[in-house]
Amino acid sequence: PAAGRERLRRERFGWIGPEPGLVPELTAWENAALPLLLRGIPHKAARTTAVEWLDRLDIGACARLRPHALTHAQRQRTAIARAL
Repeated sequence: PAAGRERLRRERFGWIGPEPGLVPELTAWENAALPLLLRGIPHKAARTTAVEWLDRLDIGACARLRPHALTHAQRQRTAIARAL
């Protein structure tokens, strides 16, 4: 069923395209944490996980910036953190 396919895509697959589809109103950590928050993970745990991934990808210092303030490479890394 369609709902099952949607859940499978949301919980098991991450997509990183040539243009990272970040939500412009959210910060880098919020964008990275978005799939976790949509899954129902508590806010604090989602933030911790997102910031850890941003740190691993060497953009932890950018966690509070919105996408327009990030370079293209930083936006790509944020998308990678979100997918992971």
